[in-house]
Amino acid sequence: MLPHLFYIPIILTAYYYPRRGVLFAFVLSACYCVVSFVVVTLAPGDLLSAIARSCVFILIGGVVSYLSGRMHEDARMCRRLVSVVKSSGDAIIGETLDGMVTDWNTGAEQLYGYTSGEIVGNPIFRLVPLERQEEKHLLLEKIRQGEMVERVETERITRDGTRISVSLSLSPIFNDAGEISGVSEIAHNITERRWVQDELLKAKDRWELTFDAVPDMIAIIDDQFRIVQVNKAMADRLGVSPEDAVGLKCYEVVHHTENPPVSVHTSC
Repeated sequence: MLPHLFYIPIILTAYYYPRRGVLFAFVLSACYCVVSFVVVTLAPGDLLSAIARSCVFILIGGVVSYLSGRMHEDARMCRRLVSVVKSSGDAIIGETLDGMVTDWNTGAEQLYGYTSGEIVGNPIFRLVPLERQEEKHLLLEKIRQGEMVERVETERITRDGTRISVSLSLSPIFNDAGEISGVSEIAHNITERRWVQDELLKAKDRWELTFDAVPDMIAIIDDQFRIVQVNKAMADRLGVSPEDAVGLKCYEVVHHTENPPVSVHTSC
């Protein structure tokens, strides 16, 4: 009966201290052998049983240490991943294939304004504008087919009703059986970038309108004497559309020569 009591400390030590489990099992087995060989007088058959039992102690310590080490390492990895997800500046959201929110990190709270307790268990469509609902259904369908969705630019609605522009990346979540069980969605706020792009486009449009409205003939020429851009007055003077003028040699269409003038610094 006494030898069976050795299993408990070996298993507990190997589980909680996997790096020391084998050493502890070896020391305990050595103590057991000393007691069996020196203190207690055993028959030869019993001595062999004691040696075999000591080997079993060491084997159990090794197996439990290995399994416990793997389990602790997996747990540490999970904690690291959870920490990375929680501390990410991007919104990371877990969803079911029907669009129900299952996970919601700090980045999502900051981006959309909802706390985890307010949104988990609710449909993600709460964030989707009405005219974008079908788009979201199509994205979920792609995930069901096992596809990954990269950098889709769309719009979402925050808790206070503000519309924001976001770039979405979606990927399937697989269960232990290898089946798709959910959706991982990463959202990055691109509202400011979109605003800058819109302002640049507006500035470009204003510049082009001003450029074409100038009554003087204006042409932009590159270092090979090719026309890069002309205004409407210059295009009318050349008798072509502004688009057709691009790429022409200015000395050919303006001076009607085969070579650029040598006596001037510019060609036109």
